[in-house]
Amino acid sequence: MADKKGFLVYHDFEKLIDALTDAQAGRLLKSLIKFSAYGESTDFSDDGMLFMAFGFMSGQIERDAVKYDEKCEKNRQNALKRSAIASERKQSQANANECNQTSANVANINTNTNTNTNTNTNTNTSTNKNTDISSSDKSDSVCVPAPEPKKNKPSQSQLEDDFEECWKIYPKKEGKAEAKRAYIKFAGKDPDLKKKVISGIKNYIEEIRITGKTYQYIQKGSTYFRNEHWNDEYIVKENIENETNFRSRNPNDEPF
Repeated sequence: MADKKGFLVYHDFEKLIDALTDAQAGRLLKSLIKFSAYGESTDFSDDGMLFMAFGFMSGQIERDAVKYDEKCEKNRQNALKRSAIASERKQSQANANECNQTSANVANINTNTNTNTNTNTNTNTSTNKNTDISSSDKSDSVCVPAPEPKKNKPSQSQLEDDFEECWKIYPKKEGKAEAKRAYIKFAGKDPDLKKKVISGIKNYIEEIRITGKTYQYIQKGSTYFRNEHWNDEYIVKENIENETNFRSRNPNDEPF
């Protein structure tokens, strides 16, 4: 949901919303916006109607987010393919130009050698030497593009093992299957992802400890991994000079 600017509201939601009071509908809308933007769930255990409506609608928001991510990934792959084809054509043209230039240079050398042979009949040895060099240059002038080095990609089992190591330390283990899909997708592009994720989770845990955030406001695992929240800046001990300065920046937070 990190890249999206909002979420879809379906006509199927109408019956659920009609059953709510205006006050309940307002609470539900605020909670859905917070869930879509930050992945935070609201505890509606005190209100059965809101509990049911929020669970149904937030689930649909998550499914839409997965479809959106899959569509973005498909578009990205198509763009990479188009870029690769254009780059290959450009490289082929450059290789052809280089071959043509090399052939022209060899032709000039041969012309000069023949002229020297006809003019200086007493320098046959030198001329033959030059001719041999020219022939050698011509035989070596075939342009063959060097093969690109193969990049070793981690296996599927390795990616799954890396995810399990990250998942083991995440504080709210909800939505594992979706989190795993997201991790494997991102890890295919970044070989150092596991280190970044583990570091990000540890910083998030430190922020939870410092701010005293309750369990219900901790992001689900699926939300954290899908939105790459390991890249976020967290409140950690090194970033706080003292308790007074921290409270001045966050006047609504509870004390440590």
